[in-house]
Amino acid sequence: MSYRQFFVNSELNEVVFYDDLESESEDPLDASDFESDAYKLARSLDIYVLNSHSFIGGFVDENNQVVAALFEPTDFQDCYSFDVVVHPAHQKKGLGSQLVDSAIKDFEVLQSFANDLGVSDFDYCIHVVSFEMKSILESKGFYVYQNLGSKGWLMKK
Repeated sequence: MSYRQFFVNSELNEVVFYDDLESESEDPLDASDFESDAYKLARSLDIYVLNSHSFIGGFVDENNQVVAALFEPTDFQDCYSFDVVVHPAHQKKGLGSQLVDSAIKDFEVLQSFANDLGVSDFDYCIHVVSFEMKSILESKGFYVYQNLGSKGWLMKK
């Protein structure tokens, strides 16, 4: 099975496929259907996506069905958080790992931007609520900065 990774251009409400960035792209696809599919996928897996998070990209299969989705915050409070959802039939294929890597890159860009602006009150941590995500981030060099009990962990690199 082949997958195509995409991101949502929120200003234009269009889906952009990474493999189309270097070539003449087909007509842009409306992001609304992809967003609807991503939220349906999360609900089908009993994953609650925070209201402060927006659908920003993921992977589709050959039928343009969203099989993996990344949700990131639209507004940053004390720390950064994100949600990754992968359909069970498409797990263990590296899709979730690639989306986690994308979220970490976005976090690092935000961290750098905050440093450049001299923002000192941003905590430079990621809020994690699942054991699985905690393990994934630990494998990528993050450590538990603060245990929040039933609300998860704050992690730093």
